[in-house]
Amino acid sequence: MTKTETVKFCCCISRGEVDLTVEADKGAYFCGETANLHVEVDNRSSSNIDKMKCKFFRILTLRADGHTKKFKHLMREMKYDGCDEGNQLDQHQQLELSGHFLPVTHAHHIQCEYRIEIECAIPWCPDVELYIPIGCTSHHAKFGAINPLQGSSTTHLRPLSRSW
Repeated sequence: MTKTETVKFCCCISRGEVDLTVEADKGAYFCGETANLHVEVDNRSSSNIDKMKCKFFRILTLRADGHTKKFKHLMREMKYDGCDEGNQLDQHQQLELSGHFLPVTHAHHIQCEYRIEIECAIPWCPDVELYIPIGCTSHHAKFGAINPLQGSSTTHLRPLSRSW
């Protein structure tokens, strides 16, 4: 995923642009696995990026009676070196995905999702951020389930035969 954003000092004075590109090694993880991210930054602005932050969030959304409440829980955060003005950065970031995982769901009244956020922290300017939605599960798939990492059935049981 790539994002290009104009860096604005005090939210109004343009200082140039920053390109942020992030590639995750996969789209779904088991609890305790480490996400390996390839991060590239092209800082064409006149502002330094002080540091890079890599965060893992669980977002829980509840809906009832026309009301919506969203809970954003920071599960893990790592900090890395930034990038000086006019320079480029190419780094590999690792983020351990640990904690208590809830099942990913997208129902009408409840929604649970996970994402990794990469943030370029720039003083006196809004940060450049890129969000990567990911799938998470707390344990390996059981019989008859789909393994999200392999994308295929892990069942070793025969299908039920039906006599109509």
